[in-house]
Amino acid sequence: MQIEGTSSSSATTSNMHFGSFSRSMSSESASHTEDQLNYIYQEVVKLHKALESTKDYFRLRSDGDAHLVMSKTKAGKIAELFKDAAEALNRLFDDRKIQSSSNGDLETFVSKIRSDLKSAVSEAFDSTSSTLQTGYGITFDFSVSARRVVDFTSLDQNELIKKLTTDGGPMDELFYGKKSRDNDGLLEKMLKALDSAKADLKDILGTSGVFVDTRA
Repeated sequence: MQIEGTSSSSATTSNMHFGSFSRSMSSESASHTEDQLNYIYQEVVKLHKALESTKDYFRLRSDGDAHLVMSKTKAGKIAELFKDAAEALNRLFDDRKIQSSSNGDLETFVSKIRSDLKSAVSEAFDSTSSTLQTGYGITFDFSVSARRVVDFTSLDQNELIKKLTTDGGPMDELFYGKKSRDNDGLLEKMLKALDSAKADLKDILGTSGVFVDTRA
């Protein structure tokens, strides 16, 4: 998706360019759009960081019963990281946080990011259902009526920790895919979608001169 943007806070009008389509808008409207794009960028970075960091802790070993398990300490860290990821993902799908309806170009851009993430999850589960559930506390709900995409409660976190410390094989397969088939799992699919979104957002925010906190 080829995107570029330019703006000037001192001008009375501003042009925001998304692909081949451009529209002149008031500086107030342009400022709102830039704020929204910057917000989206920060949440994309947070989601990417949380998912990427799980690789440092996701180390399974065989127990006496031939199950793949990890220590409770590492499992707890995985749960913390997934909680961070869930919060960022929920904010990216929250229309109360991202108000794009007043700008058709921004709305299209937001829709693409959400669609790419939803597709990544659907492909990992190999299902087109709007609700995708595991047996270890992780449920994705993309239905219209859902308040959150991932409602990762304390009980869900405990369930995930229990699974990782007793039989983490199914989660390993979901997150990292079947290595024998050279098949990417949920993490890699989502990270690829996020990499694309980050690149597009950097192009827009870099040319518009908006401050981007890359430490977020």
